[in-house]
Amino acid sequence: MIEETERLDTLVFHMFTAYESMDSSKLWYHYPVILCSDYDTTRKYIEDVPNTQTWATIILHEYFHGFQFRHPEFIRYANDSITISIKRLQSYYDNYSWFKESIDKENQILLECLASKNIQKTKALFKIYKMQRTRRLSRFSQIEKLDLTHQEEFLEKMEGSARYIEYQLYLVFKTIPTNEELMNIDKQYDPLALKTFKLEDKPWMYNSNSIRYFYSTGFNMLRLLDKLKIKYKERFFDDNTITPYRLLEKKLSD
Repeated sequence: MIEETERLDTLVFHMFTAYESMDSSKLWYHYPVILCSDYDTTRKYIEDVPNTQTWATIILHEYFHGFQFRHPEFIRYANDSITISIKRLQSYYDNYSWFKESIDKENQILLECLASKNIQKTKALFKIYKMQRTRRLSRFSQIEKLDLTHQEEFLEKMEGSARYIEYQLYLVFKTIPTNEELMNIDKQYDPLALKTFKLEDKPWMYNSNSIRYFYSTGFNMLRLLDKLKIKYKERFFDDNTITPYRLLEKKLSD
C-alpha cells in the first residue's frame, strides 16, 4: 500500500541523503533518509539524463550514502572530519587559481597512474602526486590557517566511493537483459541505453574540473586501488584509518 503525505519542505528538486545527529525532531535523526526526485523532475535540473537507467545511477549514488551512514564508525569519522561545508571546500578550487591548478595536476597524475603498465612507474608517479598534494595543503594551511587534510580524505572516501558505485551500475547496465515489463509501462526506459557505455564518454566522472573535484579524485583513487588489486572493501566504512589516499600511500611509497 502506498500512501501520500504532505511535502517535508518547499524544495522543488531533491537529490541528497539527509542525516542528523543532534536535532531529534528531524525525520532523519540518527537514521539516513534518501530524498530523490522522480525522473521528470530530475532531468529539469541535471543535464544528460536521457533515460530511466541513467536516472537510476544517480539514485544509487544517493542510496549508497545511506549505506555509508549505517556504519557507526563512518558517522564518527564524518563528525570528526567535517569542519566546513562541501560548498565551501569546492569554493577554494573555484576561486583560488593556484589551488585549482594543483588539483588538476594531481588528478592528471592519478589518471597517468591508471594508464601506467609498470608498477615502478606508478610508484614514481605517485611520489610526484604526493609531493604536489602535500605542497598544496601546506600552502593553503599557511594562507587560511585551516588544515584540509582530514576534510579532503573524508570526502574522497564518501563521494569517491558513491561515484564508484554509480560507475559500477553503468557497467552492469551493459549486460542486464531487457526488462519487458518496464518497456510496457515506462516510456523513458530505453532497452539500448548504456549498452555501449565507455567511461571516456563521461569525462565528468573522472575530470577534476567537473561538479566537485573530490568526487573525481576519490573515484580515480578507488579505480587505482582496483588496478593494484588492493583488498580494502570489507572494512572500508568500519575503519576510519582507511582512506583511498592512505591505502595508496601505503602501497606505493617505498
